[in-house]
Amino acid sequence: MHARLKGGKRQLGKRRSGDKFQLSPSLLVVFAQRYRAARNAHKGVDYQRLSTTKNFKDFKGHAGELRAKEPELKVLLKKALAEQREIDADKPMKNIEALEEEVARLDVQHEEDVAKRKQLEVDIEQREEQHSVMISKLKESYEVEIGKLQSELNEVKAKYDALKGVMTGCGKSAELGGEVNEVKDKVAELEQKMRAETTRQTELVALGNRLARKERVLVAQSEGLKAELERIKGEWAKLEREQSRHDFQVLRYADWERAIDTAKYDREVAIEDAIDLRNKWARENERANDLKMKLASYDACCDTEHSGNASVILDEMLAEANTTVDAVINFNVPDEVLVERISGRRVHSASGHSYHVKFAPPKVAGKADMTGEPSSK
Repeated sequence: MHARLKGGKRQLGKRRSGDKFQLSPSLLVVFAQRYRAARNAHKGVDYQRLSTTKNFKDFKGHAGELRAKEPELKVLLKKALAEQREIDADKPMKNIEALEEEVARLDVQHEEDVAKRKQLEVDIEQREEQHSVMISKLKESYEVEIGKLQSELNEVKAKYDALKGVMTGCGKSAELGGEVNEVKDKVAELEQKMRAETTRQTELVALGNRLARKERVLVAQSEGLKAELERIKGEWAKLEREQSRHDFQVLRYADWERAIDTAKYDREVAIEDAIDLRNKWARENERANDLKMKLASYDACCDTEHSGNASVILDEMLAEANTTVDAVINFNVPDEVLVERISGRRVHSASGHSYHVKFAPPKVAGKADMTGEPSSK
């Protein structure tokens, strides 16, 4: 056993091992995905089951250690969410025009991809038909050629056997040697043709394999185009959702504008009504003050002391004017009649027409006869 040295000194005690339950960055990503999936499903994380998976095999039998990592994961997720929000805050939101342009561009690209896919499908079908027709023709010609060669071979073999029997039976090998050699040459020629046809058949098989490989390549391209089409459809759906969200925001903005305009209009109407009521109150107050002054003057006239003073003042005025009063008429009108005459008047300001609720009433109470608009006191 070797001694452990550090700084020229021997280390005593047991070697300290590292943290067995340390999570790597990749395991943190997997752990975060599982945690977010459980939270989105409104459930808690099943740490007992998670500790038995392949990614967390070091935590097998130690689900509590994995559960203890949850606060650290929450802190990291909150930090990542804050950073993403800062990034999104600096990123301007696309307006409706940009979204419409992007949707139009994707629509054109989608139509082009669909046209390419259809053209590829047509090309694949045409090549498959050509391939099948070529293979069938080659098979037919091969079978016909093989049949001919086989029949010729059978005929030559029959002649060879007959000649061989004749040669062995009659003992005329020398005379029939030329014919035997001729038959052998024909057999060799037929065998050569058979080998050529076999080679041709091998080439046809190789051609069929090449066509099959090309067909597989075309099928793979078609699958790739289909996958691209699905991706474009996903982007299309995403853009539609984004556009619907923007449309909803635009509708909300329009509703807010209408509500603000309505509130402004109601406020202006309320202000106009308040000003109108204030003016009416001022006019009524002036009329009431006039009535009070008139009543006060009537009371003063009725007072004997004031009457004497008034007569003295009147005599002085007549003397200054060098005139005399021939007669005095006393209109003994009750105060109630005067108040009723004055307070019962109604005026339409726009036309200048005046009415009295008792002595000269309008056709419709409270409204002018010519315009039908309401009259005021």
